[in-house]
Amino acid sequence: MKERYLLDIKNAMFWHFTSSEIKDTLEELNTYFQSARNNGITDTAIIQEYGSPADFAKELLDEPGTSGIIRKPAFFIKSLFLALYTIFTLLSFLLLPLHAASCVFVMCCPFFIWFLAGNTCILPVLENTAAKKQLYARNQVLTLLLFLFLQLSSYLIVPSIADKGYIVNLGRPLSLAIYLLMVFLLLSVLISLKKMLDGNIYMFYIVIQDISIITSLFLYLGFLKNAETTENLEYIFTPCLICIPVLLGYWIYTKNIIKQTRKEL
Repeated sequence: MKERYLLDIKNAMFWHFTSSEIKDTLEELNTYFQSARNNGITDTAIIQEYGSPADFAKELLDEPGTSGIIRKPAFFIKSLFLALYTIFTLLSFLLLPLHAASCVFVMCCPFFIWFLAGNTCILPVLENTAAKKQLYARNQVLTLLLFLFLQLSSYLIVPSIADKGYIVNLGRPLSLAIYLLMVFLLLSVLISLKKMLDGNIYMFYIVIQDISIITSLFLYLGFLKNAETTENLEYIFTPCLICIPVLLGYWIYTKNIIKQTRKEL
């Protein structure tokens, strides 16, 4: 209940306060929750004391020195920065080859999702439970197995079919299978995104990996449509490989914040 409340507070404050202000507010609330629990006060009573997330954020806006006039720059800066990032990503598809633009898209996606989810703000107060880790571990294993299967298919199975001259007959079924897999992965992205927004920060990595695989499959469809030789079909899922070092930076940042939070507790 506490974690859900803090997530809702973050959402209510997101566009009108800076990330550092939201982070500090959530940490103060989290500390108050822990202190109140030690004194026998329930989470329900604390939430009733503070009121709804929308009312809480409005009270902060109405406090002296935090009027809407002062808050406007935070909204403007966040909106402008996000708009520029979006334009940069879209221009890459207009100015760069499709393969290069897709790689840029995969590198930009983590920023979009991390920023819009406010993960930097909420990360220090999330409950790092074993259930969350187990869910992430299961999804990570499935994602890794899928990636290995796709690599095996692109290097061995599909080239073998092409060498035997069956690719003409199997090209359409293969394309259909890829489209279905893309739809399945898109559903996985939406489910993982929902779990991430509900407080499982680890699902962020599953979301990005699934998006990178979808992007790779989209590119691979072009190879299948022009599949004449084995060389044309041997294709490394580059966007998947590119997202690994990108996510590594987020992983290191996440683990450092969790470690720092544990020391403070």
